[in-house]
Amino acid sequence: ARGHRTSEKAIEASGVPYTLLRPSGFMSNMLNNVQTIKGMGKFFAPAGDGKMGVIHPADIAAVAVKVLTTPGHEGKAYVLTGGETLSNAEQAKILSDAVGKPIEYVNVPPEAAADGMLKGGMPKAYVDMLIEFYGVVRAGFTAVATGDVEKVLGRKPKTYADWAKENAAAFK
Repeated sequence: ARGHRTSEKAIEASGVPYTLLRPSGFMSNMLNNVQTIKGMGKFFAPAGDGKMGVIHPADIAAVAVKVLTTPGHEGKAYVLTGGETLSNAEQAKILSDAVGKPIEYVNVPPEAAADGMLKGGMPKAYVDMLIEFYGVVRAGFTAVATGDVEKVLGRKPKTYADWAKENAAAFK
């Protein structure tokens, strides 16, 4: 968030009309776990029981189209979330139902997660950022559903169950 805010401040200072979109975790990030879900029926993260208002990428796109094609959004910032906050265990249950097989979320210690990411070839700076982010999730700071998608689009955001059904084939 610190890096994003630095960029936002530069945009705000530019004098150019702007609308800031601040999406939460994308539902599609679960696709990063396709291999372990297919092979082991599990995915791993150091998020504990922390929740997040994950958002469907189609809702982000729809909000972007709306703010680019209709007036009244200049100078505003929208925090884009889904309509519900979900833990990784809850996402696993919903995805399990959509895929038709058990999928388990395995909480791992941050140190073990970082070690695995580094051994997998991720750059240390990116690993450090991810571990910090997961700490924010574990602490409960991402357990937010804002309502900004509905405010802009006039409809509720898509659910995680919607996304899981649309993408179930990827996990089979």
